[in-house]
Amino acid sequence: MIRKASIGDLDSIWVIYAERFDSYDSDDIKYTLDDLRWYLENDAAIMLVYDVGEIAGFVFGYNLGIWGYMEHIVVSAKYRGNGYARELIERFVNHNDDWRIVEACHYTEMKNMSSFFKSIGWRDGLVDTRWIYTIPNDK
Repeated sequence: MIRKASIGDLDSIWVIYAERFDSYDSDDIKYTLDDLRWYLENDAAIMLVYDVGEIAGFVFGYNLGIWGYMEHIVVSAKYRGNGYARELIERFVNHNDDWRIVEACHYTEMKNMSSFFKSIGWRDGLVDTRWIYTIPNDK
């Protein structure tokens, strides 16, 4: 089940985040536990979790008015391959009816997921740091 994250999920979110990013991105873009707490406490931030009795994955980003910005999508290694990332991204994209476009960071994990992003309708933003999803007009 996908739901809005709560402060009680923070430790589980941190474990999944640390599992993924200890081996990928440079230190200057790693988040701290306090940074993730900020997402849970900030009205402009959006954090959703995939709960299967435990937190299997999460997505977080921002509501920027007419567009959304997805900062990270992370699924625990033991739950990958079940479609959870696709479902989390779909829910994130549909979070706000006013959004016309959603951008995603192009950090190392996003670059490593390029074929996945293309398979779900995203396109390279032609800037080193972005993936773009344009929301259909009939939404």
